[in-house]
Amino acid sequence: MKANVINALSGLPVVSIAGITTFGKLEEIVLELKDKGVEKFYTAVDMDWHTNPNVRAGREQLHKLLNKLNVNWIESSCAEDVTGLIS
Repeated sequence: MKANVINALSGLPVVSIAGITTFGKLEEIVLELKDKGVEKFYTAVDMDWHTNPNVRAGREQLHKLLNKLNVNWIESSCAEDVTGLIS
């Protein structure tokens, strides 16, 4: 549902995963989007990453994956309004 809201408010395409540790085919999807010309990826995780070790570990895993794939990414806070996602 969060991805739907971001898409509806920003018009940006959104890839969502069901839980921070369920990456599945994320690497394949990111590479396909990169090949199609996507130049910047925005990440957002639940705000409890500061206190939830599972979310924190998943966030770190996501960042490592994006760095490994050599993509330009920016972390957006769930506390930011949508303008922070489309800057």
